[in-house]
Amino acid sequence: MALQINFLILVLPHLLISLLLLFWLAVDIFFLMQYLIISRVGDMLYIKNITVEEKVTLEEMKKNHPSRLTRQRAHAILLTVTGFDIREIAKIFDTCRQTAATWVRGWERKGIVGLFDKPRSGRSRKAACH
Repeated sequence: MALQINFLILVLPHLLISLLLLFWLAVDIFFLMQYLIISRVGDMLYIKNITVEEKVTLEEMKKNHPSRLTRQRAHAILLTVTGFDIREIAKIFDTCRQTAATWVRGWERKGIVGLFDKPRSGRSRKAACH
């Protein structure tokens, strides 16, 4: 019994400190990765770097995608890479700042897939017959 108590007294603090250090390291790595992907300066939210392939894909989406919203989102991401902030993008696309920020965060979290609309429930639209 005394051996177990001594073990807990000696080992438990070291174990707790090790776990705390591992958690701290994980948090630091998470924020470092976020900083490398996206920068926030005040109200400014923009993407720092994209690959050549991503840029080509975004340019093609901007020009050719059948969905107007997806074309806008691709264009917005390209603008953030060139240094436009969220307020400027919101003005360009006549939308609110939160919507433009959602587009950038969608790119940040999911890449190209984050620019597409999510499937919606319910019946699809039918063309009106006149």
